[in-house]
Amino acid sequence: VSPPLVWQNVPVDAVEIVLVVTDVSASGFVHWVLAGLDPTSTQVFEGDVPPGAIQTANDFGETGWGGPAPPIGDTPHSYLFRLFALGEFSGLQGGEVGSTVLATIEAESIGVAEMIVFYEHIDPPAP
Repeated sequence: VSPPLVWQNVPVDAVEIVLVVTDVSASGFVHWVLAGLDPTSTQVFEGDVPPGAIQTANDFGETGWGGPAPPIGDTPHSYLFRLFALGEFSGLQGGEVGSTVLATIEAESIGVAEMIVFYEHIDPPAP
């Protein structure tokens, strides 16, 4: 389930917000691209896709959120959450592959906020 996120201070000339989540420890593996967010919005609720938002395919080959999935016993992975304020509409329709649109999103950005979260998949103890 996608996590809840809250933000503030979006640039006043932003026309769209795009959320991008990647696994830095896995060469930038894309877990989520959520575009079309209203620039006056301030949050995304847990497990929610706001009305009018557009999701691209993640690197799992599925549309929408793909949760953390590092191998059991691997070192903790670093997940980068980036919220881009765009000065022009992204034009995303939802059929795109997230990793192919990242350069365009970054180029159209007039502001970005970043947060890194660490996640480790621990093998549960035997019963």
